[in-house]
Amino acid sequence: MVSNYSKSKGLLSIATSHTGGADGEYGYTKIDQYIIPEGITITPQRAQDLDSYRNANGKLKRHVLKHTASGISFTVRYITESELQVLLGYIRTCFGLYGCEGEPERKVRIRYWDTWKADYSHGYFYIPDTNFQFSGTYKGEPIYLPTTIELIEY
Repeated sequence: MVSNYSKSKGLLSIATSHTGGADGEYGYTKIDQYIIPEGITITPQRAQDLDSYRNANGKLKRHVLKHTASGISFTVRYITESELQVLLGYIRTCFGLYGCEGEPERKVRIRYWDTWKADYSHGYFYIPDTNFQFSGTYKGEPIYLPTTIELIEY
């Protein structure tokens, strides 16, 4: 299988534009530059079970759903307040796009590298609560320690 990886698309991008309506197309902004090396985990096409169980003989009886739900975790590098606000600005922009939601749902559209497919996948994800920890200030600007952001597909 030939890989369709594109350096310009990177590993992870967030939707920052939409042409309008249900049939519209999304434009994405790559965010790899904010992620620390070795700081991203993508679990594509995570299988979902509904009421799976083990019978009296210990044999697993699975009821696997057709819809998969990918999971993404990435860690933002040490970052200044102004740099972090650029990254969060992409997320806030996405909140206003078709099919996305702002607070409290935090539903975003993400394009990500799907290793199983050797191609890009996209979907709607929610961002659970994120803990931002300060490292202090530098030249009067807050500096943040590496921060992990989770993305869980609908």
